[in-house]
Amino acid sequence: VSKIASRGTTVIMSIHQPRVDIFAKIRRVVLLAKGGHMAYIGEAECVGEYIGGLLVAQQHGPASGSSDGPFHGPGASGNPADLMLDVVTSLPRDEMVQHFR
Repeated sequence: VSKIASRGTTVIMSIHQPRVDIFAKIRRVVLLAKGGHMAYIGEAECVGEYIGGLLVAQQHGPASGSSDGPFHGPGASGNPADLMLDVVTSLPRDEMVQHFR
């Protein structure tokens, strides 16, 4: 796939929870929330910062729980895909979509 993309061909693929080494090869990410609503689109290397912003907003929102929130953080498994999956399945869809806009 990398060879095809390096030739200037656009490559679009759907991948669910890729391994760390596979995720490291992805340049751009589209992250969908429940119902197919776009929660993030952009550079793969920036998605961690974006997810961090969602977590901070969730922790400081009116319904914030413990300071750790429901997430283990990127260091728990070392895989950003695991963190993204945790976030899109745990945060309210409308909150993610509104934060994205």
